[in-house]
Amino acid sequence: MKGLKNRTLIFLAFLVVGVSLFLSWMLGDYKVLVSGLTILIILTTFIGGWRSTLYMGIFSLVSVAFMSYLYPPDTNSFLGVLLTQLFSFGLIAFALILVFYLKKLMEEVNLERTHMESLFQNSTEGILLTDKQGQIVMSNPAAEKMFGYDKGEMIGKKIEVLIPQRYHPSHSKQREGFYHQPSDRPMGKGRDLFARRKNEEEFPVEISLGHYTQQDQFYVIAFIIDITIRKEIERSLDKEKELNEIKSRFLSMASHEFRTPLSTILSSASLISKYPLEVEQDKREKHLDRIKESVRHLNQLLEDFLSLGKLEEGKVGIHPSVFSVVPFIEDVVDEMRALLKEGQEIKLDVTNCGDFHTDKNMLKNILLNLLSNGIKFSPKGSQINLHIRCENNKMLIEIKDQGIGIPNEEQSHLFSTFFRASNVSNIQGTGLGLSIVKRYIELLQGTIKLHSEKDAGTTIQIELTPL
Repeated sequence: MKGLKNRTLIFLAFLVVGVSLFLSWMLGDYKVLVSGLTILIILTTFIGGWRSTLYMGIFSLVSVAFMSYLYPPDTNSFLGVLLTQLFSFGLIAFALILVFYLKKLMEEVNLERTHMESLFQNSTEGILLTDKQGQIVMSNPAAEKMFGYDKGEMIGKKIEVLIPQRYHPSHSKQREGFYHQPSDRPMGKGRDLFARRKNEEEFPVEISLGHYTQQDQFYVIAFIIDITIRKEIERSLDKEKELNEIKSRFLSMASHEFRTPLSTILSSASLISKYPLEVEQDKREKHLDRIKESVRHLNQLLEDFLSLGKLEEGKVGIHPSVFSVVPFIEDVVDEMRALLKEGQEIKLDVTNCGDFHTDKNMLKNILLNLLSNGIKFSPKGSQINLHIRCENNKMLIEIKDQGIGIPNEEQSHLFSTFFRASNVSNIQGTGLGLSIVKRYIELLQGTIKLHSEKDAGTTIQIELTPL
């Protein structure tokens, strides 16, 4: 294209020179040649570099001097001849200065355009330009690569093709709002933004918007960054933070929950030796009971750790079977009655339940854990309600106690490993119970909901479907 343009200019130059020389010869007046040479100098504006203009200026000045010698002006006045020649040379000089100035302006414009094109083409951010109808007008290579399109394939498409389908209605309204009140700003501040590749894969993005008007046409420019790696790093950092919190909670729990029963065993074992007489048997039995209780507590701790370890490793399998609900629940409640505090009772209500198909042992562990919590965190003389009903081929379990409850701001962490609410620090526990229960329920393809108020008790609802 550039070669064709230069050849056209050269042809025009020769044409202008030829016509000018012919007319000057025919008319016997070199002023026609001056006009032709001036046009020739102006034509060099479209030829790159300074040399073409300079050489053409020198050629024009020499040509004018030579033609003025061959065809002197039709006047005997020296002043008239001088003014005529000065006008001719001045016209050519003015054309030279004008072309040099225009070339300087064009070089600055071309340099700026080159910089802008370089920024557009080589930017690592995706850049999209859209018109007021939301159609893509331009896209840089980074955007095409980011969204999986070939070069130029995005041009003419609606911007919504790059947005997940579920956001189309809201985005169209937001786009119209931006056109009415445009401003250069980040998009979706405080929200997670997602884009869609050509293969319909979604990925997180960060977008900044700008706008401008050219020839009465409104355009929006979007700068897009794929933040997939950043989000992965953030998730890794959050996971590491969570693991550190779990480690801290574990160390705090272990130092308390292991040390307390071990101290009890050690002190009771030491005191037993101080009661050697047969009449002191009741005192020895008192300390033996303390030792047994501490051993049971340690055994429960180890059972929780073993259950958590198996769940983490995926080694816990389910073994569903059909069983009769009523006798199964009654056996669980009978087992828990041995742990009731003075005056406590478990009120059982089973409605419309016959046989059910699920993992019986896993369900038993869930109920034992939740009933144990209800007993442990409720005062003496309180009631723990266990209501079970079967409807629509589902088992619905509700356990409600009158215990100390859970602070509202801490309830989102209840199913986290080793988490214990701030109001139970003086009550034995590992912070593993609810975490294990939730994982068991997920294995049984069920759901669990919890509602609690501090000092007003806790209600836990479980929904199970047959396996």
